[in-house]
Amino acid sequence: MSNEASSSRDVTPVSGYAPGRVELLGNHTDYNQGVVLAAAIDRGLTVTGVRRDDDLIQLSSKLIDAEISASLSDLEPRLDERWANYALGVVRGFRAAGCELGGFSANVSGDLPPGAGLSSSAAFEVATAGFLMALFDFRLDPLAVARLCQRAENDFVGVRSGLLDQVTSIFGRADQVVHLDCRSEEIRTIPLPAGLAMVVAQSREKHELLQSLYNQRRDECAAAARALGVTSLREVDSARLENAGPFSLPMNKWMRRASRS
Repeated sequence: MSNEASSSRDVTPVSGYAPGRVELLGNHTDYNQGVVLAAAIDRGLTVTGVRRDDDLIQLSSKLIDAEISASLSDLEPRLDERWANYALGVVRGFRAAGCELGGFSANVSGDLPPGAGLSSSAAFEVATAGFLMALFDFRLDPLAVARLCQRAENDFVGVRSGLLDQVTSIFGRADQVVHLDCRSEEIRTIPLPAGLAMVVAQSREKHELLQSLYNQRRDECAAAARALGVTSLREVDSARLENAGPFSLPMNKWMRRASRS
């Protein structure tokens, strides 16, 4: 995450940038309090804009040729232009945290394709956060920003994702992977071996968490944890899982989720 500002921010545009990510280890393990491993990539999103003299928010996207307007005094999830909810949720999160925000006009652009499984949603959230902190001159701890962006996705967008994507977008560095322990929230970066390259291939299979079974998978993992008498699947080893059955349907399906988390 980066942000840029000048001494005349009331008239000069400012920007916030955030990269996408690739996931090496951690599919559905983050919200099960597991350990995840991911890396930021050299594709990302930039949110650029200026302050306004009123409480209006104007957001536009060059990527999908869309534009919305909203009022700071009436921030509710959009049912029509859902793409804007990732940014509006961050705005509401900052206001709930006591940060002073005003109206602004902003545009999102970049080379990170939406729906490609590279977490453009988290990049949009984190870039919006960096932009707003630069525009209105305040700062939050990087992990606090990651949590705020996660809450925006959970509560405002409606996807109950874990912390993997936002943490990777904020803490990712060139030639390093991000190691996150989702129980302790300890974050460290690990250098990639020299000469190793990661290749991201575009399958053209559309990936959209809001329309997927992501929330259902989370419910199934929670049900499996309850059946096993634990607070999270992080606490379950293979021996405990093997000794837990047999279960009837749909519990068998939940236990399969547990074995994969």
